[in-house]
Amino acid sequence: MRNTENNHVSITQLADSLVAKIKPKLSQFKTEEDLRIAFEKILEPISRELGIRPEPKYEKSIYHGRADALHGQVVIEYEPPCAFRTNKNIRHAFEQLVGYIQGLSKETKETLFLFGTKFVGVGFDGEKIFFVNYVGDKRPKTELDAEDFAIRGPYDFALESARTLITYLRALARLPLTAENLANRFGPQSEIAQKGVSAFVDAMVNWSNPRVGVFFKEWKRLFGIVYGEQFGGGADKKTAALAEIYGLPVESDFQVILFCVHTYFALLMKLISAELLLLEETGLSSSFSSQLLHCTKENLENQLTDIESGGIYSRRGITNFLEGDFFQWYLETLSSPRLEEAIREIARGLSEFEPATTIIDPDSTRDLLKRLYQYLVPDVVRHNLGEYYTPDWLAELVLNEVGYEGDIRKRLLDPACGSGTFLVLAIQRAKAYAKEKNEPVIETVKNILANIWGFDLNPLAVIAARTNTNCI
Repeated sequence: MRNTENNHVSITQLADSLVAKIKPKLSQFKTEEDLRIAFEKILEPISRELGIRPEPKYEKSIYHGRADALHGQVVIEYEPPCAFRTNKNIRHAFEQLVGYIQGLSKETKETLFLFGTKFVGVGFDGEKIFFVNYVGDKRPKTELDAEDFAIRGPYDFALESARTLITYLRALARLPLTAENLANRFGPQSEIAQKGVSAFVDAMVNWSNPRVGVFFKEWKRLFGIVYGEQFGGGADKKTAALAEIYGLPVESDFQVILFCVHTYFALLMKLISAELLLLEETGLSSSFSSQLLHCTKENLENQLTDIESGGIYSRRGITNFLEGDFFQWYLETLSSPRLEEAIREIARGLSEFEPATTIIDPDSTRDLLKRLYQYLVPDVVRHNLGEYYTPDWLAELVLNEVGYEGDIRKRLLDPACGSGTFLVLAIQRAKAYAKEKNEPVIETVKNILANIWGFDLNPLAVIAARTNTNCI
């Protein structure tokens, strides 16, 4: 099962092993208990490989009965082998799972939102599998009707359905990669942001060299064009607001602080992109951020240099993710102990997230970074600089008004794309349109690359747009 190149087990290998081990035994099972014992025994080493905690609970008492198995936030209902050959048995298992999820939400006194719902139901009879997801109104609520849930499947228990099960088991044990969670974990009020921006400022002021000055000068030149006359420094409202939010002295230089906030945001985006790129390649048992967190100082410098040079992206066919990026200046100041510690803290925070959120519920990850940037730079600063971002509802309305329904033969251009709101929504529509027309995936990708474009003067916004579009 080991991948000799990266020494990690991929999700495909885990899913293939799961199917291969249960399928030959199916004829030996007489009852659902036989199936449950055998399947849970096979799941145990897979859970260890994925680092899933806590341990599963069996015959868990819930308001509506006793769940066969509860793996964190995944409820599994076992049925006798081949029971799902009849619709009656499928409906019975579905209703049981809905009842368990309703009971669990009351028991934990939590609303049902993670990236769709905090709980997922799984019906399994050894031959087929289905999934129960929340599809109701996306307003926080604790009282849910059966109509709030939908069944996906049943599917033959094969490679793809096993991959979905494993992805749910892992994803629901970690923090979902959503805009809200990113904003909470890395926003300006967080310890990570305060420590990170402060460390970048310290590195800029006390550990810089002439090369850093060149990066800073080029940033000022370009953002002077982007922002205009309001970009100047000096003690004013925008300086005070930015300094206060990051716990810096009021007399700090506005442009230095903003440069460091931009650098912090850019590094976070690059790390998120690296996680997404490596998700399929190295499997769910691996985390790029975890590797950064625990590697030696020399290896940390090498890994960061590889990121900032674009190597990690170009090796996977993405050649334009970074172009003339001046946010790599901090590589010149890594001798700063504060900066090294801050970067490891950023990696530690990101390692708590589940990048597979983008697979399970793409809608929850659209324009992943817009809210975080809006938090990182206070309204008074952004508006003073002329930065305004289009809300999703307005972007949806504009696409409707221009009649763009996702026809991938039509071209769409956003000449001031910002973080990519219009691009993300357009790509989602194009994917849905192509799926409806049964177009091959490779053709869909080619048409999206050829026909959906965006550009922006702000290089930070361009990185954000590229990261956001990577998420879908």
